[in-house]
Amino acid sequence: MTPITATLLPQGKHAVKLMEKLGHVVKAVSLTRGLPEANPRSLEIRFLRFSFFRQLPLFFGVRSTVAPDLALLIGMLEEGGHDDVPPDIQRAMAAYLLGCGEADSRQLDRLRRLNGLPAAAR
Repeated sequence: MTPITATLLPQGKHAVKLMEKLGHVVKAVSLTRGLPEANPRSLEIRFLRFSFFRQLPLFFGVRSTVAPDLALLIGMLEEGGHDDVPPDIQRAMAAYLLGCGEADSRQLDRLRRLNGLPAAAR
């Protein structure tokens, strides 16, 4: 994620004027599209896009990336080998994914294992 994109996200969230907020979000969306695909091994970039896009209303047209990003993130966290992201941050990512409300039952079980929790009773 570029530093410019990373600063646009909170600017869009905290802008008071609606059109200013919209402008920041639209620009951040356009800068964020394709970043994970250009950096497929970056856990951080994919997580930032997932956490940003999953919160946006449908009219931004980015929800189609949320489910695939979630699936890839779970796999990446299970696979390991992301030495650029400290283990405590990876655990926090897994905890966020567990509580975000986007995962299906199988993904929830995988996330529970990543968080050191037992699988749900069936």
